[in-house]
Amino acid sequence: MTSPVTKTVKFHMTFMLIALILGAVTGGIIWLFLKAVEAGIVLLWEIFPARMGFDAYPIVVCAAGGVIIGLWRRKFGNYPEELQDVMATVKETRRYDSRNICVLLAAAFLPLVFGGSVGPEAGLAGIIAALCTWMGDRFKYVLKEMKELAETGVSASLSILFTAPLFGFMAQIEGEGENISFPNRIKVIVYFCAMLSGLGVLISLTSAFGGGLSVERFDQAIISRHEIIWFLPLALFAAAAGCLYHLLDRLVRFAANPLQRYPVISSLLGGLLLGLCGMFIPLLMFSGESQMGDIMASWKSMTPVFLFALGFFKLLMINVCMHTGWRGGHILPVVFSGVCFGYGLAALTGVNSAFAVAIVTTALCSAVMGKPIAVIMIMLIFFPAKDIIALSLAALLGACAPFVSSLLKRQSAGLDILRSVADNGESCKEDDRCGQAGG
Repeated sequence: MTSPVTKTVKFHMTFMLIALILGAVTGGIIWLFLKAVEAGIVLLWEIFPARMGFDAYPIVVCAAGGVIIGLWRRKFGNYPEELQDVMATVKETRRYDSRNICVLLAAAFLPLVFGGSVGPEAGLAGIIAALCTWMGDRFKYVLKEMKELAETGVSASLSILFTAPLFGFMAQIEGEGENISFPNRIKVIVYFCAMLSGLGVLISLTSAFGGGLSVERFDQAIISRHEIIWFLPLALFAAAAGCLYHLLDRLVRFAANPLQRYPVISSLLGGLLLGLCGMFIPLLMFSGESQMGDIMASWKSMTPVFLFALGFFKLLMINVCMHTGWRGGHILPVVFSGVCFGYGLAALTGVNSAFAVAIVTTALCSAVMGKPIAVIMIMLIFFPAKDIIALSLAALLGACAPFVSSLLKRQSAGLDILRSVADNGESCKEDDRCGQAGG
């Protein structure tokens, strides 16, 4: 007869093995997806333009991308879902629809290849959640705890994507407006086994064949009395920029709402706006991790006004893309915007540029995400660990911005009511006209 201790050991060994397999598959999928996106971008934005060579190329390509994305939305729906929506669905139901993995792959791929100002994390989170649900359904007769796979698999995928071991873990447990609640032992085992094996696979494939996210590493900040004096103004500026992001989100949502019934037109308009940006300011296109290197190399030749404008329009274009069907993540584009703001403030104030970029970027990301601990984890892939104290203080200050943005939600609700009243008024007028015509 098998003892309880033996059963427990077998259980843990089986679960760890499944988690390791899940992580390895996740790492492979992430690498393949990013490699395919890279190949598509090279083909569409380097090889073809070199052969065609006309100024309106970005508008033509982005418009074509908008039509394709719009047709895809009309047939399959608004995918990929935003990252917080994916995580909320998985947290509530412990599963994600696994029937549409191919649809999710294409929906995540198209905006990135056509130059959308969004990141890959939202699309990949949905894909991994669907895969975890599929695996959980296949193994549920072996282990009843397999229902935990989807939630922890999504968290592990975020850490694997950004090669930030604790980012996904903290993003999972740090709820918006809630106290931090740590997951049970099963979830912790699944998370770390999947994350470690996934990181191993991703790093191995990247080392052998290239690919992955090419994020920039910034120098360590030089902190003197001058930087300490400017710390609070820099963090407050970034928190205000975070509030601006939430305001733009609501304004663009309000403006784009009437077109939601016409996905092709909506995505086409988004593509045209994106193409215009590509003609005049190409830095506003794509997720931004590659463009950060251009900013690092040339920011001293740019005026503060241009850097501030670049940061502002990047925040605007994130929301334009998201609300016109060019859906994806916002983490990397927001980091790019913070880098622009940081260098602009460094040029204005004379503070150490690495310090300004670190403080502003961290506070802005915290203001947008509302998860300061998770933000600290992800900022460590951009900034040295020796800056952890400054990063932590900036993240905590930036996290105050969501309290201000909650007031904007009430204003947004008022806008939605006005829109509803206007729509009802128009329908009533049409009914009256129809009644008169019938009479």
